[in-house]
Amino acid sequence: MPFITDLLFVRSTKADLDPQVAATPTLQYRYAKGAQAKPITVRDDHMNTFVTAVTNAPDTKYYLPGELSPSMIGRRILIVGGPLEGYTGTLLSIRGTRTPRLLVDLPGILTAAVEVSPEYIQLA
Repeated sequence: MPFITDLLFVRSTKADLDPQVAATPTLQYRYAKGAQAKPITVRDDHMNTFVTAVTNAPDTKYYLPGELSPSMIGRRILIVGGPLEGYTGTLLSIRGTRTPRLLVDLPGILTAAVEVSPEYIQLA
């Protein structure tokens, strides 16, 4: 079961994907805001970080780019233990919970907020 039901990430070339997209009415490319000429691509290191973070977190929350407000974004942190050791990101506090979360970003596409044990957080 995919984490995000309306997004499909594929490692291929546009030339190889175009026939599949054209033949399948429910498939379409995602484009960066204001850019219709080139589909969004995700760097391998960004995808690997994102996949590792969301598969190692028990309770992941997802946010589209417009859903993150400046008040949600906090201090830069470094994770110093556990399955996310070595990751850097932004500490996020969600109203009504005391569980710290780390924002993991696929730039321009999606951001995930994954739970982080407080003992593994070091301010960067």
